[in-house]
Amino acid sequence: MVKKFEDGRKTNTKEDILRSSLDLFAQFGFHGTSMREIAESVGIRKSSIYNHFSGKDDIFEELFEKLAPVDFENEIKWEDIKNKRENPRQIIQNLAQKLVHEMEDEEHLKLLHIMLREHNDQFVQAHLVARVNHNLKMAADFMQILIENKIIENRDTELLAQEMIGPIFMLRMQYLIEPQQKSIENLYQRVADHIDFFLDKITIANKDC
Repeated sequence: MVKKFEDGRKTNTKEDILRSSLDLFAQFGFHGTSMREIAESVGIRKSSIYNHFSGKDDIFEELFEKLAPVDFENEIKWEDIKNKRENPRQIIQNLAQKLVHEMEDEEHLKLLHIMLREHNDQFVQAHLVARVNHNLKMAADFMQILIENKIIENRDTELLAQEMIGPIFMLRMQYLIEPQQKSIENLYQRVADHIDFFLDKITIANKDC
């Protein structure tokens, strides 16, 4: 089914379902939203949703895949790092900046609000936990390469990963909870300062990181 906006532009029903679901989940919660309410919001029959999704879980999973925090595995140029063709500091700064950039996107923010609202729901939180743990592992693997290249000190890589990522998520959470008190420019700067501080503490003297 294809509908049209008032100006004549076409809109896809599946995209409308995702967009409406995201709005409703953010406003009323994942479990507080029914398939009937999603259908009514889109302007279709409830049964029509099942032409695109098997149920609410399926809708949420697709929303998460589209809007989840950046996947470090896809962002790090592993071979370039191993062969010392990329500046590690710049790669880490770029990753951090992407995590901040997500906070400028309204749909990403809605997903994060859903996560906060559903913090006790195992299904919803399992997705976020899996992504966070995955990124921690990727960051630990990244630190291991830097250790092997004798760029940073030989320390516990899991601890290094936590020390790098943890403060960024704390700063993101502060911005999410009270955005009116903090500008996005301030968030970018604080995250950049954290990365510089972190790397300065672990970089081997006379090494460029």
